[in-house]
Amino acid sequence: LLLPVFMKAQSWSISRWDKVNTLTKVSAITSNDAFAIGHDKSVNFLLRTRDGGNTWDSIFFEPKNPSGLCFPDKNHGIITIGSEFNGIFKTTDGGNSFEMIEVDTSTGVAGFAAGYNTYYSPYFIDSQKGFISCTKDNGGIYKTLDGGNTWTKQPLEFKAYDIYFQDINNGFASGRDANYIGVVMKTSDGGKTWSNTLNIPQYNDVD
Repeated sequence: LLLPVFMKAQSWSISRWDKVNTLTKVSAITSNDAFAIGHDKSVNFLLRTRDGGNTWDSIFFEPKNPSGLCFPDKNHGIITIGSEFNGIFKTTDGGNSFEMIEVDTSTGVAGFAAGYNTYYSPYFIDSQKGFISCTKDNGGIYKTLDGGNTWTKQPLEFKAYDIYFQDINNGFASGRDANYIGVVMKTSDGGKTWSNTLNIPQYNDVD
């Protein structure tokens, strides 16, 4: 959904331009440190800059269809995969290596829904505390306090496609309700309860 929003900026410059590749998500930690995920026709990749975008390292990332990216600091990061290849991947060395946080493809461990068309949106406050939204079936918000080793599911009455948390309690989510009305929701108790801040009828989600 595109809304008429007027934004003022001093100036914009191209940090990286790719003729063939598609870049889908970006996570910036400082003015110098940032990560982006993308793909070409055959492979996925993670891009990393340490100098404000002047140069980028390209890191091959094998799992297909990355759907989410969040780096709370320059060493710790989460990449989520949404599709039949769904999964959650964690790095503690700035993207040099990743380990998969296991998700059972039939039942889903720790309450995770699993299977084709599972979409995850991650947001981590620091290396240990974070949230992931899931839209499969009834969906929900999943919360971890130990870097993703264990998760607690908090059911939702709407599907959250994107989330942002200011701290462990206060956050926002955009998505749609059961009637396909776009919503922006707000929580002040870590995702246990949500209040509506915006409705957009006849659209699937609000970003």
